[in-house]
Amino acid sequence: PAVGVRVPRELTWFQYLFGFSEAAAIAEGGRIGSVRNLEAVRSKFELAEDGTLTSTVNGASYGAGVFSMPSLAELRSAAASAGLRPGTVTVRHEATPDIFEMHTRPELAGGGR
Repeated sequence: PAVGVRVPRELTWFQYLFGFSEAAAIAEGGRIGSVRNLEAVRSKFELAEDGTLTSTVNGASYGAGVFSMPSLAELRSAAASAGLRPGTVTVRHEATPDIFEMHTRPELAGGGR
C-alpha cells in the first residue's frame, strides 16, 4: 500500500493486504486451534525461495523475513560481536487508532525518530 493510505474501515489490515478474511479462512479449517486452521490460511499463500510471500487470492506480494527467537545470551553475543557502541534504548508506548497508517509514515522509516 502507498504511504499514508488508510485501510477502509470495513476491512481488517489482513483483508486489505491479502484479499481475504483471516477469520473466515480459519473457520473454513474446522475446529479452532487445529492444524487444519493453519493450513486453511497457509493454502492461500505461496512462498518463493527468495522470501517473497504472495497471496493467491489477490496476487499481492511482500518480502517475508526469517523468524528467529534467540535467547538473551545469543542477542548479547551478537551485539558484542557487531562492534556496537554501548548506549541506552528508549521505548515509548504510543496509542493510535490506525497502526497501519502509522507504519506507512515516511518520518518513521528506518526504525526511529
